[in-house]
Amino acid sequence: MNQSAGMQRKSGFARVCICLFGLAALFAGCAWQPRTEHSLACRASETHWVRETLYFGAARAHGGEVDAAQWTGFERNVLLAHFPQGYTVLTGNGHWRDDNGVASDEAVRVVVIDHAADAAGAAAVASVIADYRTNFDQEAVLGERSAVCASFNGGG
Repeated sequence: MNQSAGMQRKSGFARVCICLFGLAALFAGCAWQPRTEHSLACRASETHWVRETLYFGAARAHGGEVDAAQWTGFERNVLLAHFPQGYTVLTGNGHWRDDNGVASDEAVRVVVIDHAADAAGAAAVASVIADYRTNFDQEAVLGERSAVCASFNGGG
C-alpha cells in the first residue's frame, strides 16, 4: 500500500471522528423535557380560563366534621368573597389514605371554579385552600388545575 492511500484513510477517519465529536457536543446540552402546559386553542367566542377543582373533606384531623352551618359560613365568607363571579359546589363521598397509610372515607364538597388565567386567580385559590385548612383542621385540600375555553351562551 502506498503512503498516499494510507494518509487518505487516516484523514477520512479523522474527519468522521471530528464529525461525531461535533454532533456529540451539539447534542450534549439537549435533553427531552415533558410538556408542562396544554395549549388549547379557543374559538373566537370563547375565553381562555383556568378551571380549579378543589376537594374539601369534611372530616377534621383531630375528630369531628365540618357541619352544614360551618360549610355555609365558609362558602359565604371565603369562597364568595374570593370568587364573586361564581363557582359550583358538588357534594359526595371520598376515599383517601393519609401520610401514615390509614384509609378514610368521608363526606366531601367538590368546588369547581373557572377564573382568569392570572396571578390574582391563583392567589385567590391559594387563599381559599389555606383558610379551609387552618379553620377546619385539615391535613390537605386536593386540587386539580386545567386550561379551559369558556363562554356564556345566552338563549334567544
